[in-house]
Amino acid sequence: MIMVEKNELIELILSALLFFIMLMIYRNSNKGISSYWVIGISVLMLNSVSTVVEGFVFPAFFNFIEHLCFPIAVLLFLAASIKLYKTRNI
Repeated sequence: MIMVEKNELIELILSALLFFIMLMIYRNSNKGISSYWVIGISVLMLNSVSTVVEGFVFPAFFNFIEHLCFPIAVLLFLAASIKLYKTRNI
């Protein structure tokens, strides 16, 4: 049985929109945005995709991926923050 909730689809659509906007900003930026930020946002995008996909196929696998993405993203954002702190002397 297919289980996809409306809020998950809305989250996926908004995440995709913000993901592509962020990629355009990253590509056009000359301020040296850390690649950790981009990878962290990409992992959160993977989280949104796996949330929707788990309603269609391999629910246990995609549920695992969904719950694994958050700690990975947190570690990436922490690494980006540390890198920013060290390079900008905040």
